[in-house]
Amino acid sequence: MRKMHGQGTLHFRNGNVYIGGFENDLRHGMGYLLDYQNTSKVREEWVKGKRINFVKTASTREDLDEHLNKEGYYHQN
Repeated sequence: MRKMHGQGTLHFRNGNVYIGGFENDLRHGMGYLLDYQNTSKVREEWVKGKRINFVKTASTREDLDEHLNKEGYYHQN
């Protein structure tokens, strides 16, 4: 089974999406959590699966969709 490694997109069952770095199946580096339930965007910093810093900002669903579809991000439906 392949492990998540590098930049990618992770879709959660609750509809939220994480876009950012992975290392050995763990979130690692900078990324964004697009929180569709609370309509917010969270900029996060991870070190080997442990979140060490974050900044949460209010957003709209349209803004979250736009961020998700930015050029350069891998997105899988």
